[in-house]
Amino acid sequence: MTIYKQTAIDSSSTTPEVRRLRRKARTLAESGRVAEALGYQRALADLTPNDFEALMQLGFMHREVYEIDAAVHAFRRASGVAPHTPDPHEALAELYLDASMYDEAIAESKALLRLMPHSMAAREILSTAYFQKGDIGKALETTSEMVRLAPSDALIHYRRGILFQQRGDWRNALHEFSRAEAMTEEGTVEQEEAQLAIDALDQHQIRQILMVAAEDLLLQMQLARDPEEASHDRGYFLSPNAAAFVGQVANERLSETQGSFRDASIGGLSRRPSLYN
Repeated sequence: MTIYKQTAIDSSSTTPEVRRLRRKARTLAESGRVAEALGYQRALADLTPNDFEALMQLGFMHREVYEIDAAVHAFRRASGVAPHTPDPHEALAELYLDASMYDEAIAESKALLRLMPHSMAAREILSTAYFQKGDIGKALETTSEMVRLAPSDALIHYRRGILFQQRGDWRNALHEFSRAEAMTEEGTVEQEEAQLAIDALDQHQIRQILMVAAEDLLLQMQLARDPEEASHDRGYFLSPNAAAFVGQVANERLSETQGSFRDASIGGLSRRPSLYN
């Protein structure tokens, strides 16, 4: 349960009843009894309509119990109390994103950016909303801004790799996944995810290359001689280890029948063998 801790704007609201309602709502919310806490928090917000903290907390409570319209209303009230404060816009953007209301999430993220031009949270929501809408181009534009603001953030590069992969841009997908892998510590979950992404990208392309090479003797010869260059010429971009494996297969199968070449297993790629068995 989110507990909003910003100082209330309506600091004069310190009557015994206000303190009682605030204490009761907080105690119930912190114990997980959010539905019960809502009644007290709603009463508090009605009693202190200019209390920014009370309105924000009311919005979070409504969100916790999936009352989307009521949460939106509470966050809108908070924004009206403090129009130059970014918090309501960020809360609304996250709420809309979770509710799959992507156009609304985009609008609130842009409102947040007007107040906080360097907000990474706004850009993260924006890129996700664009991706969910199928607008890969705008999602990539947004992540490019994120890279400019945080060039050493491996997660951003990983996400860009996914976007490029979705667009069929193998070169840039491999580049971003490789950067993410290089930026993470050995043995971490983040590095493993980047490695798995590279493996999956390699595996997908290797299958296609071997299928094409089975019908193209010239390509087999080119792959045997320089697998990286030959792959690039056909629009494929493999990791160094995968390119070496393709070259090995081409050399071993060059003298065999085309059918044998097509059926060549990719299980011998030694980078992370379990992924190819």
